[in-house]
Amino acid sequence: MQHIIEVIQVWIGNYGFFGVIGAGIIEELISPIPSSLVQGFAGMVLFSGKVFSLSNLFSFLVTVPLGSAIGVTIGSLPYVWVSRTIGLKIIDQYGNKIGVTHNDMEKLTKKMSTTKWDEWLFIGLRAFPLVPNVALAIYGGITEMPIRKYITLSMIGVFLRGSVVGGLGWFAGNMIEDISRITDMLEKFGLVALIIVIAGLLAWNNERKKN
Repeated sequence: MQHIIEVIQVWIGNYGFFGVIGAGIIEELISPIPSSLVQGFAGMVLFSGKVFSLSNLFSFLVTVPLGSAIGVTIGSLPYVWVSRTIGLKIIDQYGNKIGVTHNDMEKLTKKMSTTKWDEWLFIGLRAFPLVPNVALAIYGGITEMPIRKYITLSMIGVFLRGSVVGGLGWFAGNMIEDISRITDMLEKFGLVALIIVIAGLLAWNNERKKN
C-alpha cells in the first residue's frame, strides 16, 4: 500500500492534471486508499509555494478538484456496472476486499429512502463521505440510477471535497515552506551570531594578554 501511495505521489508530481485523474481512478478502485489523502497530496505537491491569487486559484480548481472528480468518478463506474448487473452479490463475494458491508448498504439505502432530497444527500456523502465511497457506486448500480445522473452527482460531490481537502494541502504545503524558510533564516542568523561571539572572545582574549 505504501508503494502504491508513493507511485501516486510521483504521478501527481510528474503529470499534474492527468496524474490527479490517474490517482483518482486508482484510489477509487483500491478502496483502502483514502480519497482525501490523494487530494491533499495533490494540493501540496502541485501548489506548495504558490501564492493565493485568482489565476492560481483557477489553476488549482481545474487541476485538483476537477481532476480528482473525473478520476474518482471513472474509477467508480466498474462498481456501478457490476452492481447493476449482479446486484448485492458483489457484497457477498467481495465485500471484505472492497471495504463495504451489507450493513453499510442498509444504512445508505435507509438514509436515501427517508428523504426527498436524495440527490443532495448523494452529493453530500460524496463531498463528506460518511459511508464508504464504494457503497455510493454500488447504490447507484442496484437502484439503476441513470448513468448521466450518477456521473453528474458524483463529480459535483468529489469536486467539492477536492476543493476543501486539496486547498488544505496547498495551505499546509505553504506553511511547511514558510517554516523551512524561517528555520533556514534562523540557522543563518545563528551562524553569524556564533561567528561574532567567537570573534569577540578572541579579541577580548588578545587584549587581556597584552595587559
